[in-house]
Amino acid sequence: MVPYCPERILVEEEAWSDCATREMPQRLPGIATRTIPNVESMLPQLRTAADFRTVAKRTLILNHNRGSFMKACPRSGTEICCNYFVSA
Repeated sequence: MVPYCPERILVEEEAWSDCATREMPQRLPGIATRTIPNVESMLPQLRTAADFRTVAKRTLILNHNRGSFMKACPRSGTEICCNYFVSA
């Protein structure tokens, strides 16, 4: 398997507070990293590229997760809860 290596990294400003984001430049040295105000501001530019799918595959976009990573199992209501957690 060929490891993924993007041509550029776009980092949403708010994502720099996440430890995984701060590690990324060290894990991918030599890859151009640019801070953007938000992901939505870059999507139109990416979509208008002549080779949209190729550009998108070669761009790593890091944004801050505004939701939760894990949530309680969404039982149907009549069953006894299993107390499992599922990814959100």
